[in-house]
Amino acid sequence: MPELMHQNYATGTRATFLIPEKNNLSFTATRWAIPGIVTSAPRQPTPFTDIPHRGDKLVYTPLTIEFIVTEDLSNWLEIYNWLVGFTAPHHPSQWVNRKETYHDGSMMLYSSHNNKLLEVSFKNLTPIELSEIPFQTEDNETQIIKAIVTFEYESFEIKFDG
Repeated sequence: MPELMHQNYATGTRATFLIPEKNNLSFTATRWAIPGIVTSAPRQPTPFTDIPHRGDKLVYTPLTIEFIVTEDLSNWLEIYNWLVGFTAPHHPSQWVNRKETYHDGSMMLYSSHNNKLLEVSFKNLTPIELSEIPFQTEDNETQIIKAIVTFEYESFEIKFDG
């Protein structure tokens, strides 16, 4: 009988997200997921059970990241300005042209020993949703403020370190 290999299990200990072309925009992620993929699998009807066929198109699910908002709100404001700039600028200086609408970005995931484990590189990201910034003054303890951003993108690639 073959010997079973011991495997370490994935943990969600730490991740950072970076978009270098957006003033080195970075987030400390507190909740994230490597997005899923879906194929459009046509089904052939039969009198008994429909027969699935191989799909011909791949659809990437959106990338959603919960992140820690910086004290000066700079990372939240960068996404806010990006969204306003290509959807509803209030002033010509806010306008974002097509080239500035899409940027590449990377999510770096770290191991349980805080070593970089893998990088998920996203091609042609564009934000589609940005949450509010929730403030609360009822607690005496310092609360870390978090927000959520959702991106659409063209594709992603996973690269392991080591």
